[in-house]
Amino acid sequence: MARLFTYGKLNRHATIAGGNHLPGTYYGAWGIQYAAGAYNTTPDNAIEFGEVVEIVQSNDKAYGVKRATSALTLATAAITLRDIVGVQTQTIGTVEGPGTSKAFSVIPASAPTGWSVVVVLAASQTPAVAGLVYVGTATSVATVAGAIYTTDVGTECVALTGWTFGGTKFTPTNGVGICAVITKL
Repeated sequence: MARLFTYGKLNRHATIAGGNHLPGTYYGAWGIQYAAGAYNTTPDNAIEFGEVVEIVQSNDKAYGVKRATSALTLATAAITLRDIVGVQTQTIGTVEGPGTSKAFSVIPASAPTGWSVVVVLAASQTPAVAGLVYVGTATSVATVAGAIYTTDVGTECVALTGWTFGGTKFTPTNGVGICAVITKL
């Protein structure tokens, strides 16, 4: 499966207030943080930071997640975080997200309010501040599963109710990948 976000070198100048935020970065969390540990249940799909994933298993230890599919709902959606719990591999010019056997953190989309997180925005999307947030549920001509959209593209999206865009799109690196901040306040 193609990557959702194409990395490059970090820009020298901040592209949004507060700095160069890469996908999966949460730079605003208030109150109790309801992020949870997770692991990838599908070994052949490397999940990326800032991607919306589907919760398919749950116990007292962690969530089992996989890439978003047409079965995704608000109750099963989660956003992958880039944090100190997650594990990453870094090489020159590239930062990879969670691997198939490594722990990482997610925010369930149904979590209480108080979050702002950087997500991977689908190409050609231009979010409006406080606009509605949708996630693609199929990899097709219309959408890319796990990427964020501003409208229900071709009915292959699920609305992330309670989440809105906290700003416009930006490119944190010199790569072609674009990001946006979504909030649940």
